[in-house]
Amino acid sequence: MTQILIDTSPLCENNLSGIGVYTLNFIKNVSTQKNITPVFGLPLKKFKYKNKIEKIIENKVHLLPSLTSATKFNIAINHGLDFKLSFPSRGKKIITIHDMAAFEPNLLDSNFAFNSRKKLYSNIENKKPDHIICVSNFTRERFVHFFPHYEKKTSVIYLGCNHINNSSSSINKTTEAPYILFVGNIEKRKNLKLLLDAFYILKENKSELNLKIVGKLGYQGQEILTLISNHKYKQFIETTGYVSNIDLLSLYENSRVFVYPSIYEGFGIPVLEAMMRKIPVVAVNKSAISELATGASLLVDPKYPEMMSYAIRKAHEDEFFRKVLIQEGYSRALQFTWKKCAGETFQVYQNLMMEQTFNLFSIRENYNLI
Repeated sequence: MTQILIDTSPLCENNLSGIGVYTLNFIKNVSTQKNITPVFGLPLKKFKYKNKIEKIIENKVHLLPSLTSATKFNIAINHGLDFKLSFPSRGKKIITIHDMAAFEPNLLDSNFAFNSRKKLYSNIENKKPDHIICVSNFTRERFVHFFPHYEKKTSVIYLGCNHINNSSSSINKTTEAPYILFVGNIEKRKNLKLLLDAFYILKENKSELNLKIVGKLGYQGQEILTLISNHKYKQFIETTGYVSNIDLLSLYENSRVFVYPSIYEGFGIPVLEAMMRKIPVVAVNKSAISELATGASLLVDPKYPEMMSYAIRKAHEDEFFRKVLIQEGYSRALQFTWKKCAGETFQVYQNLMMEQTFNLFSIRENYNLI
């Protein structure tokens, strides 16, 4: 059996977001792959999360100090799911890159962006991974832009979204006023001002729609909350903060239109979650969202709230067009499963191991060892 070392650190968050969702669902699905034995690692400095993570993944977690090699394991693949390799090992090394936002100007807190760039440079140039998995073609293009010498060592493996359908709980339809839904961190790059401006236009034109904003505060999130508190139609806007999975399902199920105004996404799980729940999607024609949602949503220019307002009204009021959007979106979302993500990742593992075997064979042949 092939031993794969996986860092479970992203599961330490209290409220799992994109990378945490990826880590959890990847672990669940990679464990079902034949001929693979996952070894789940956690840095010693995060010891306090060990029991929590073992409960989540229903498996033993090994504490692996980052300064010592995991030599007691015969590790064939060391896979860092979150931009980095936390543990040294003798096997092939893989890093998953989710976005390159830290390398783009003015998207993140400057200190956070600087430290993120520093860590990624260290992981790429010092630890020299054998392969880089990018979660979209857009992310791969941006990664190769900054690390062109890695172009031939990169591949694209899309994430899944079918976890949103895995709940056994029943969802009841509510009788509240119809609403627009946004799900994601409340931060600068999510471009929520565009949505608030579009919502203003809708209400000025007597729209019945309300607005619900779901997610935790991020970079410059307080500025968004200030915009909401000063909004003319603030009584029709609700911010929920982070919500549980069952509450999120209910919010999707009862929403009328899902809107995602973000100007920078490495992937965009919430867009596909909405499509999977058969909610029509209006989004911005930028970054990875264009890649995932073109032809299955209404994509608008981020500079024009009038355009977004019109798209929302179209998705809400035009029943024929709405049905087309729902069907196209649902068909698109079905293409993104965690089983497929894990299977394609396993293929990368196999290719690297075959390459290693071939290189070893060549060395033995050259030195007449066989």
